[in-house]
Amino acid sequence: MKTLKIAALAASFVIAGAMAQAQDYDGFYMGGGLAWSKSDVGADEPISGYAMPDPVGFNGFAVAGYNRAYGNLIVGVEGDLSFGEIDGTSPCSNPSWSCEAKIKNSATLRGRVGTVAGGNFLFASLGYSAAKVEMATINSGGTVYPDSHTLFGWTVGVGAERPLQNGWNMRGEILYTDYNGTDFQTDISYPEMGASVTTLRVGVSRKF
Repeated sequence: MKTLKIAALAASFVIAGAMAQAQDYDGFYMGGGLAWSKSDVGADEPISGYAMPDPVGFNGFAVAGYNRAYGNLIVGVEGDLSFGEIDGTSPCSNPSWSCEAKIKNSATLRGRVGTVAGGNFLFASLGYSAAKVEMATINSGGTVYPDSHTLFGWTVGVGAERPLQNGWNMRGEILYTDYNGTDFQTDISYPEMGASVTTLRVGVSRKF
């Protein structure tokens, strides 16, 4: 009996998704989920001895936005905030020192456009992003030389949403973000260090 109930619930999700129209996504929504990110930290023109590790890891995100349907076309705006951090640690060019890099507290504001096909809302997004980036070098005695800056850049992505029930949607997307570089001062100066980040997200949202 339990198996039949689970199968019936899964079937209801599929049927609800197949019947979805553009208007089902129209309006305000909020949600959140889990993200996995991999970054590339460095200068546009790498300098020997100035390498930093590439942060990677999981964090969470919260999202809010508004969609407007025009027939099968959907346009909207979305903002999100990632909480937690991704980090990386590796030996510096002097192996007796450690180098650390972290990306934390990132946010984006993006426009979205897409259409409903087979019950799925397929969309592309483009906008701006900001993130706090921290770098540090640590000598063999444990002394830390940190520096941090808020970096700004652009972000682009694609994704899909599918309705569940009672205004809830499940969602998945991939984002690519490129942050402009700036100088970081640890025990030495790291000139024009920026970052690019590729992020995979899965989550849910609810329309109000």
